[in-house]
Amino acid sequence: MDKHPLLTSLESDSAVFHSVAATALGKGDAPVLCCAGWTVSSLVQHLGSIHSLVAEWVTTGRRPDTWDSVPSGDSLDWLARCSARLLDAVATVDPLTPCSTWSPYDQSIGFWVRRMAHETAVHRVDLQQSLGIDWEVPPIVAVDGIDEVLTLWLGGRMPTGLTGSGRATRLTAYGPEDEVLVDQLVRPYGDLVHFCPYEQGMAVDATVSGPADALWAWCWGRSDADHPVEIIGDASELRAILAAAEQ
Repeated sequence: MDKHPLLTSLESDSAVFHSVAATALGKGDAPVLCCAGWTVSSLVQHLGSIHSLVAEWVTTGRRPDTWDSVPSGDSLDWLARCSARLLDAVATVDPLTPCSTWSPYDQSIGFWVRRMAHETAVHRVDLQQSLGIDWEVPPIVAVDGIDEVLTLWLGGRMPTGLTGSGRATRLTAYGPEDEVLVDQLVRPYGDLVHFCPYEQGMAVDATVSGPADALWAWCWGRSDADHPVEIIGDASELRAILAAAEQ
């Protein structure tokens, strides 16, 4: 049976993150550009703690009461152990296997494979951006990451304390051959967020479009000069709502 692309992504990005972090820490402790006050060490601590927590959650069947932290010694060795524990927990069983999660809609190992694949991809990109390293996200992973933002992080409901104006934003992502991979209309209105496939003739107030990894980066607040999106109209409300939902 072929390995699921998101599991492949999780394995690959865990290894790349560790390698890039090791190189970076060998030269000091550089700041992480998109996370104010964070350094490479902070990012290592964050990702390792998440990998460790999810590994414990999956193996015990309940959310741990405490977060793991870097012990005295080499933080990179600790990160490698945390990532290995996570992969041992999620990569050796059928993704449809029932499992405790924080989603009321998906109680399976597959939820954690997806969630950790995108968590790790985001922070791998954080690290590479901060060090001036070229990055990319495969289209199949980028498309699923955009879907996760809309269906999991927004989940049809506005973040606490925010109210949508009803402005509609069309999100369009293209593949390597300019084929349309994502074409969604997102409309935050009141305390709900409506999203559906875009159909010709639908009224829109703004459009955000670009290659799949560029739109992925915009949705996750990781846009940079090398991965631009084209924005027509004012998409700032949706970007602010996404930022609040992703906290």
